[in-house]
Amino acid sequence: RYGTVQVAITVTGGVITSARAVRYPTGESQRYSDLSIPTLVAETIGTTTAEIAAVSGATLTSYAWMGSLESAMVKAGL
Repeated sequence: RYGTVQVAITVTGGVITSARAVRYPTGESQRYSDLSIPTLVAETIGTTTAEIAAVSGATLTSYAWMGSLESAMVKAGL
């Protein structure tokens, strides 16, 4: 129902400089994606940890973002 979130990041000098949602919930869950993704992107840029603030009202999407972000960070060597 809530779908999968997949995050892609760009790292420069050991810092996340950009982030985007490659996959995210659509359909009846689209409103949660629209609510949370811009905030999650802003929280992600410049961070060095996957433990960012969850977006109120989109908790499941936020946690899915953090899980994918952690995986992307490991792949990037952070």
